Amino acid sequence: MNNQQTIDFIQRAGIIARLPGDLPLADITPLADALLASPIEAVELVWSADTAVSLAADLRERSNGRLLLGAFGLETGEQAAEAALAGVHYISCERFCPDVLLACREHDLLYVPGIISIMAAQRAWQKGIQAIRLRTGGPDGPGFAEAVVEFMPELAIIVDADVQADNVGAYAETGAAAVIAGSSLFASAEQTMADIITRARVLQSGWRTADGYGGV
Repeated sequence: MNNQQTIDFIQRAGIIARLPGDLPLADITPLADALLASPIEAVELVWSADTAVSLAADLRERSNGRLLLGAFGLETGEQAAEAALAGVHYISCERFCPDVLLACREHDLLYVPGIISIMAAQRAWQKGIQAIRLRTGGPDGPGFAEAVVEFMPELAIIVDADVQADNVGAYAETGAAAVIAGSSLFASAEQTMADIITRARVLQSGWRTADGYGGV
């Protein structure tokens, strides 16, 4: 899968589920099944040196290639190379990391750096970045996301905010490619798979029925 194909997949998915990096391996099978049943088609694993490689491999095997898999929180080229060998489709950081960008280019992986300003988005584009992770939130979050989308239409913008059922539609209307869903999907360790499926379907409905939804 090349970078543009990864971006297209992310846009079709719309909702990216962020999974904690300390998940027990025993939870991967039911969780992957629940996400696919929702359906959630893209997941992002918070990278942990202790378990991330095994979790990534198990997710890929369990989903039989139906889940797009991202890695988040990496800061070094060595971590990026490790994630690439584990079979992820894209790599994301809190901020722009030149060493991670180089590793992603070496392994032909989409690199999605964290960005917090329009000028930073422009600089990322000038460095050859095709997608960014826009960190925002609060009542003005959708407005800021829309401003970045309008200023930098060349970029695929993945919104990392406190996305909930009552504001996911507002983010869809901005023209963003996708949003990250964390706490709005995963509430506690005692949460049932049925609850995850219900939450995911509510988010998907809010995203796909919004005016201006740009999914393909």
